[in-house]
Amino acid sequence: MASTLEATPLSAAARTAALRELDHLRRAAGSSQTAARLRAWLEWVLDLPWPAAGGSPATPLDFELVEAGLSRSHHGASDVKRRVAEFLAVRQLGGSARGTVLCFLGPPGTGKSSMGRAVAAALGRPLLTLPIGTITQERELVGLPHERASGSPGVILAGLARVHASDPVILLDEIDKVSLGGEGHA
Repeated sequence: MASTLEATPLSAAARTAALRELDHLRRAAGSSQTAARLRAWLEWVLDLPWPAAGGSPATPLDFELVEAGLSRSHHGASDVKRRVAEFLAVRQLGGSARGTVLCFLGPPGTGKSSMGRAVAAALGRPLLTLPIGTITQERELVGLPHERASGSPGVILAGLARVHASDPVILLDEIDKVSLGGEGHA
């Protein structure tokens, strides 16, 4: 597992955590629950879609192709398609897209989710759809620490593993139905 860990392009923080857990695994009894939990966590982390070291340079978008892709799936709504293209152009000129969000608002059945799918297809990136309207507890969103016996990743991290891509378009669907309960909030 150590050679796999060295070959995987982890971030510095993830590499430090993985090496620490690998050290704990080496000291744990081979057939213990702790060893099984640590082994499963390390295998899961190493299977995540880590971006290549240094990242790859962003390829320039062909906005005519993006608009054509949006037009293939959505007839009309030219103001929405133009706004999406403007957003992508500004994002490309600005460099980092960290923290950028497109929010589609409207009544049910007006094409908000399908527009998100069309944006992903037009960008040539995988789509990760997370129907978060059914989430009732914060721990479902952020997960539980792997040190606990019932530890699990949150829905976003589990989704990245599911689509096996580090840069998908993430569609947070049904966000208007989110109701995090009052339990566990300190």
